[in-house]
Amino acid sequence: MVSSNAGRRVLLRARLCRIIVSMIAVSVLSFSAEALDLSVEIKSGAVVPSGPIRLKDVAYVACDSPEILTGSSSAILRPSGNTITPEDVVTALTQAGIGGVSLRLVMADNVPFRRENDIERWLRNYSGWTGALEVESDGFPQGGRLIPPDSLYPGAQAINLRFDVAGVEQIYPARLRWILPAVVADSYLRKGVYIKNTDLAIAAIEVRRNRKYYDDPRDLVGMTVERDMAKGDPFTVRITEEPELIRTGDLIRLLYRSGSLLVSTSGRAMDRGALGDRIKVRNDRTRKIVFGIVTGPGTVEVSE
Repeated sequence: MVSSNAGRRVLLRARLCRIIVSMIAVSVLSFSAEALDLSVEIKSGAVVPSGPIRLKDVAYVACDSPEILTGSSSAILRPSGNTITPEDVVTALTQAGIGGVSLRLVMADNVPFRRENDIERWLRNYSGWTGALEVESDGFPQGGRLIPPDSLYPGAQAINLRFDVAGVEQIYPARLRWILPAVVADSYLRKGVYIKNTDLAIAAIEVRRNRKYYDDPRDLVGMTVERDMAKGDPFTVRITEEPELIRTGDLIRLLYRSGSLLVSTSGRAMDRGALGDRIKVRNDRTRKIVFGIVTGPGTVEVSE
C-alpha cells in the first residue's frame, strides 16, 4: 500500500513532467527550427538577500541565445518556505514568458537556500551593496549591539566586527563573501578567441574588490578574451577587449559628416582601432592626416 506522502510525491513528479512536456511541445510547435537548449542547474546552500529571488541568484543558467539567457535568468522564483522545487523553476520560466526552448533542469527534488540574517542585512545596507552578502564567523555574542565599522567596501574579504555587550566592547573576526550574478564562461576559452553566444552563462559569483563584471551577455558577444578562461570564470573588463575593426595600414572608407551632408572617400589607417576608438587616418585624395571615430569594419567617420 502506498503512503499518502509517497502518493503526493508521485503525483507531483507526474504533474511536473506534464508541465515540462507541455512547455517544450508548445515551444517547438511555435518555431520551424529546432528549439534552443536552456540549461538550469541549482545547488543547495545559496544565500539570498531580502526581496524577490531571481533564478540567477541561485542557479547556473546557460542558453545559446543571449536574449533568452537574460530573460530566463531574471525569472522570479516564488518558493514556499526555504526550499526550491523543480515545479518552482518551471512556473517561474513560464510566467517570465520563456518559450522556444528545451529545458534541461539539474537539481534535487528540494533544494535548500537561506535568507540573509540580520547582521548580513545590516552590513549589506551599510556598504550600499546590491547583491547578497554572506558573513562567516565562529559566532557572535547573544544580545550584543553591532558597532558600525569605520568603513566597509564591497569586495573586502575580512573584517573585525565590534559588538557592545553590556557596555563592554568585544571584537569578532569574520570573513565576507560578496555575491552577485554575473556572466561567466560556459566552456574553456583560449586567449585571443572571439566570444560567441554559446560561450556564455549567468551564475552567482563571489565578487573581488576593484573588478568590474558584466551582467548582460549581449555586451560580450564579438569581444575577445585576453587570457585563457575556464568554465565558470566570470568575465571582467580586465580580461575582455573590443575586437580590432581596423589595423594600421588598412585601406578604409573615410566619411566626412557636416550637418546632414555625408561625403565618402578612401583613406589609409595610421592607427589600429576597435568600435568607437578615435584613430589617425590619411585622406588618399588630399593626403591630409585627420582624426576620426571607428564606426564599423573598415569605416572611419570625421565630423566637421
